[in-house]
Amino acid sequence: MAPIPKIDRVPAVTRAARILEHIAHKRDSSNLSDLSRAIGAPKSSVLNVCNALMAERLLDRDTGGNYSLGLRVAEFAFAQASQSPKLTSIGVATQGVGNPFFVEEEQGVVESANAKGIQTTVLNAGHSLKTQIEQLRDFSRQQVDVVLVDAVDSNGVGSGIEALHRRGKLVIAMNAGAINCDASVTTDNVVAGQLVGRHLNERLPDQTEIAIIGGNPVSGVFDRIVGFLSALREQEQLLVVDREDGDQTQEGGYQAAKKILQRQSNIGAIFAINDPTAIGAATALKESNRELVIVSVDGSSSAIRMIEDRNYIVATAAQDPRAIGETALAFAEQLFAGTAVHNRFHFLPPRLVTRDNLKSYRPWG
Repeated sequence: MAPIPKIDRVPAVTRAARILEHIAHKRDSSNLSDLSRAIGAPKSSVLNVCNALMAERLLDRDTGGNYSLGLRVAEFAFAQASQSPKLTSIGVATQGVGNPFFVEEEQGVVESANAKGIQTTVLNAGHSLKTQIEQLRDFSRQQVDVVLVDAVDSNGVGSGIEALHRRGKLVIAMNAGAINCDASVTTDNVVAGQLVGRHLNERLPDQTEIAIIGGNPVSGVFDRIVGFLSALREQEQLLVVDREDGDQTQEGGYQAAKKILQRQSNIGAIFAINDPTAIGAATALKESNRELVIVSVDGSSSAIRMIEDRNYIVATAAQDPRAIGETALAFAEQLFAGTAVHNRFHFLPPRLVTRDNLKSYRPWG
């Protein structure tokens, strides 16, 4: 901690401050004798200070010699109240490690915050809901103005958010929605699911069987699957025959795909909820010598390389994790300052990336 600088006090200013404080807290009026006793100074000195404060309209005196706060004090109070508070510190709670998406998202927040002089404290839940709730409760006890959370479980984090709200702290959800958050910034995940679903409609013959690998119970996962299924219903030519949930990691995708392959012998495609899941599923397909195609959501550099190499993954609906982090911080600044926000639920548009257009796309991660 930096040392507290030595301050040379000015006696007249100190007395003026004590006089104003005494009058502000006293219910009835104060005369010169009251003020002299209250601050322990001679009447002559107090009178000089009071006269100077009256000249600056900081004090008023009635005909009985009693003092009260002047109009200029109210003007100062109004001016102070009119100033928007500035965000100085934030807490960031992310889902886990091992996924470049969270790294990019965190960098988007931290780099933007550093440029604005905002302190950041980042905690990682390791994909554990219990850990994330404990971290949110820790943030409620710390000197942070706002908390940005990428929820492990959109509903499960509710008790942690309640703890933050009890301490008067704002909560911005990013990437995944969170129950009772004050605002959220996510990819338009319904559209992301629709994009890859329509791509399969165009690519695959009628009656092709499809499996879905889901993920953690967060809004983004639900929305992607809803969007994907709605796209398939537009043509009603492809059949969803199986679903297995992973944990949005490569290992989770690998294990989920192995279970699906054991149960299903005729599937022609897999919709994986994100790129790490898709990459894990591709490993399982390679081991089993099965010729399937995979579509996913993310737009990471690893998935783009596999699309380019014709290595199982044929399309991904790209999102921008860095922009999600930057936009979430911008929301935090606006809400903390009391700025009116037209829509507190902000959706960033995804983009379909295939071999046909990958040269014009710059991947992340």
